[in-house]
Amino acid sequence: MIGDAALEFDGKAKYDDAAMRAGQVPSAVVKAEKARERRLVRSGGISAIGRCDAEDVALRLPLARILRDLDVQLRPRQNARMWPHRQV
Repeated sequence: MIGDAALEFDGKAKYDDAAMRAGQVPSAVVKAEKARERRLVRSGGISAIGRCDAEDVALRLPLARILRDLDVQLRPRQNARMWPHRQV
């Protein structure tokens, strides 16, 4: 069982948009991201970190899988069948 988990939204802009990178190259952004993850896990407050992007959220099923991998208990929604075309 996983303890407390965090979910980070990975937007492309933080890698592609020079203004969001504050002058850093994309590889430096990734390196800083990994260092932040290590600090969170070492702090003892977070034991796992999941990542999602806009497509995961829009399609919903990939996001549900990511959350389940983090041992987040999901409740079935009565209206989930309304979007079968969005599930992959």
